[in-house]
Amino acid sequence: GDDRAFAAVAAPSARELMTALGRELWVAGDEMLTVSARIQSGGNLGNTGISLRNAADYLLDDDWENVQGELEQAAISSTDLLPEAYFQGLVDLFGYVEPVPACEWDNARSSLQMLSKTLKERELMLMMGLTGDFRYKTQSSLLVVTERLEKAAKLFLPGGFYMPADPRDDVVRAGRGFRREPEKRPFGWGTSPEERAEEERAANRRERE
Repeated sequence: GDDRAFAAVAAPSARELMTALGRELWVAGDEMLTVSARIQSGGNLGNTGISLRNAADYLLDDDWENVQGELEQAAISSTDLLPEAYFQGLVDLFGYVEPVPACEWDNARSSLQMLSKTLKERELMLMMGLTGDFRYKTQSSLLVVTERLEKAAKLFLPGGFYMPADPRDDVVRAGRGFRREPEKRPFGWGTSPEERAEEERAANRRERE
């Protein structure tokens, strides 16, 4: 029985893997949107965040055929910061008749690690001009992005599978300390990411006045 139990841990179903990946990408994309609204010239990064979160929504809604297009959009949205090639391992997970084949796991893991590493390395550049509590909150959001991407990479290690909490659950999101008040409904029913990014920019301008 023990061997079978280990095999179950080592090899999640495609559905489980997509759900776990979707939950991590949703948080990473959502926080990326927060960072983008707070930094100078964050529009491109915001578009990447929107596309990542849209891809995650498709994953969580069991609509994986639309995931690849959103990931491709994420890949071309902020190439000045995140090279398109760094997304390829994620994009390729959805280029087959059946999604997330094991033959692409190594590349997907590399993609997630490279995206996390690059954002960490560019932190000082991204935080340029930000000071005090405003800077701290923005750094905190960026840290969530890099941690979630790095953690998601472990999903593609043998035995590395885990199931994160669903970020679209208001109770979980309300407990995320430093962030803004969560939306009452998952994206799709309420404010679009673009509208919310604009609202956040307006709120940030007020915060600085």
